[in-house]
Amino acid sequence: MLFSVGEFERCRTRALDGEIGALRDLRRAREVIGHDADGDVGHVADLLIDDVSWAIRFLVVDTRSWLPGRQVLIGPDRLRWVDWAGRQIGLDLSRRQVETSPDYEPALTARA
Repeated sequence: MLFSVGEFERCRTRALDGEIGALRDLRRAREVIGHDADGDVGHVADLLIDDVSWAIRFLVVDTRSWLPGRQVLIGPDRLRWVDWAGRQIGLDLSRRQVETSPDYEPALTARA
C-alpha cells in the first residue's frame, strides 16, 4: 500500500526499530516537496511511499503552471538531479511524457 509523505508524521509511528534509517532518509527526501520540476513543468507536491519497504514509489508533480488542475505521478527513476540550494529537480522526461503521465488520485493512497 502507498501513503502520502504528507501523512508522514502519523505514519512514522508505525515504524519498527529496524526502519529508523529509512525514516531518516525519508525525512531528508521530504525536503524535495515544493522544488520546481524542470523549471516550468511544475513543482513537487508530494511523494508516495511504500508502507512496507519505505521506498519512494512516485513523485507527485503539480503541473498547474501549464496543465491546470493536474497532478501527475512520476517514478523516482526519472529523477536526474536535485539542486537543494536552488530548490529545483531535473526530470528525464519530455514535456509530452509528463503530460501523458498518470494522474494522481489521492483517494487511492492509504490514510494513517
